[in-house]
Amino acid sequence: MRDNTHHVDAAGLVEWERLASPGSHFLDLGCGAGWLTALLTRRAEVAKVVAWDSSPHLVGEMLPEMVALLDGDMSKVEAVCGEFVPLLVEDRSIDVAVMSSAFHHADRPDALLDELRRVLTPGGTLMLLNETPWHRLAMLTFTLRTSAAALVNLGGRRSRVRRPGHLAVDHALYDARLGDRAMTLPQWRALAARTGWSIERIDTGLPPYRESFRPRGRLEPNLTHFLMRPGA
Repeated sequence: MRDNTHHVDAAGLVEWERLASPGSHFLDLGCGAGWLTALLTRRAEVAKVVAWDSSPHLVGEMLPEMVALLDGDMSKVEAVCGEFVPLLVEDRSIDVAVMSSAFHHADRPDALLDELRRVLTPGGTLMLLNETPWHRLAMLTFTLRTSAAALVNLGGRRSRVRRPGHLAVDHALYDARLGDRAMTLPQWRALAARTGWSIERIDTGLPPYRESFRPRGRLEPNLTHFLMRPGA
């Protein structure tokens, strides 16, 4: 992953020591193979990381290997296989929740934010890492393409859309197979406002992919972190 993307480098820009005090409990939700979990366990202020993913293979097999590969501390890890909602974590038990390139896969983002509010301790923080909010022109392009495909289908012909999705008021599902959703920055802020969270955008200045792996598109955004805290 590090050879092809800037995700690990972008995560390294976070001032973790400002978010966590000694003895902090973290939740790495949608942890995947566990590279972020591994890096977090190396930090002195992190006492525990709940590494959570829906894939039994990733949690059961890849996670321990990744933690060992990155010189992490598996004794700090509680591995859990489960879905985003319901989030079977005790109330007020997590100091910092993190999701790297994972939140945009949530099919019920409002419900997920409600669950995360419940599990965070008072003063707790949610860090959404490595998201790519769409430029408004990119959303407009998707809207026009989706509308054209719908018109073709209305005429009795089947549109040849490579990755069929849909357009909603508050997001675009641009890859139904992977469950990839996109939002513009105003849509991100609207999501935070209606669910009662503050949101701070952190532009990492890094593109998602290295130039040697994939040339950057004209409207491709930088990797973006969102620092979020629940309101009163």
